[in-house]
Amino acid sequence: MSIMVDSLQLRLFYSILAMIIVLSSINIAGNIAGTFPAAVNVKWLLLILISSIAFFAAKKRYTERVMFAFFLFLIIAFFPYAYLESGGAANNGLGYVYLTLICITYLFRSWKRWFFVLLLIAVFLGLHTLEYTAPELFSVYPADTQFIDRIIQVPLILLVSAAIIWRFAKDYEQATSKLAYYAHRDDLTGLFNRRLFNQYIDDIIQSPGRDGYLVLIDLDDFKLINDCYGHAAGDRVLKSFADILQQQFPEAEHMLSRWGGDEFAIVFCGELDELLRRLENVRTAYEKNAFAHEKDLGISFGFSTIASAENVAELLHSADQNQYNMKGERKQSASKHFYQQYMSSQPE
Repeated sequence: MSIMVDSLQLRLFYSILAMIIVLSSINIAGNIAGTFPAAVNVKWLLLILISSIAFFAAKKRYTERVMFAFFLFLIIAFFPYAYLESGGAANNGLGYVYLTLICITYLFRSWKRWFFVLLLIAVFLGLHTLEYTAPELFSVYPADTQFIDRIIQVPLILLVSAAIIWRFAKDYEQATSKLAYYAHRDDLTGLFNRRLFNQYIDDIIQSPGRDGYLVLIDLDDFKLINDCYGHAAGDRVLKSFADILQQQFPEAEHMLSRWGGDEFAIVFCGELDELLRRLENVRTAYEKNAFAHEKDLGISFGFSTIASAENVAELLHSADQNQYNMKGERKQSASKHFYQQYMSSQPE
């Protein structure tokens, strides 16, 4: 989760830097149009330079440090200079304070967030007090110049603020969707995990008009693959088997889950004959794939009718018992086949 949050922070920080560069460029053009002195643009040119440096320096490993240094520069250097040089409270400094507060809230956590919030408040109070006690230190501009400046900057501040909030909301929604996906899916196979499957079964049992079949599938002697060929080979077989299940039981129509280890579960919606046909297709496809590792590998499955079960425990027990019986029959058949081969190879 921390990796995802860091990625979200990095994308948001890049967006903020890009918007700052655009905002600064527009302010330079506005200052020229508003007949402000050329010296007024020095702060915007400096901000473009610092933002560009931060943009290329904010590698993932150093993002926190670059962000911290950048906002420290904004609050203790850029704001005081801009506030003094742009006319103090008569200008739009308070709007930029709010914009910075939005950025700080989204980008920083724990003590860093509160450090910058308190620092921002302290700097603003200090500048406001200085303007009251020593107004001669602040530049003064004509009312018409201030009017043009405000007409340009206030809409820009609002637009940038809205863009930052929108970008954060969009990225946060995507991150939340990914977390929800990983919370409900098995990492290896991409099928639903047991937790969500249990919830799904419980909902079905409690709903009226329930129909369909619960199927439990087990990969027989799967441990042989892990022991003989390694867990990487075992993972490939599990992933391949999950792909086979998805081909025969599309998720749009049925519920698939990796029940745990080499066990899988299906809620099938359809007729019994169709279910048996698809399970036979699964068996054939898996055995063909598994023969690359061990020729005696196969699957055992058991199913129960959802409508006939009184509760989840009864439904699972019935399917599990049927699967156990099939596994026993399969092993007995394999032993009989081995015995017949052995006897036929003995001299009379």
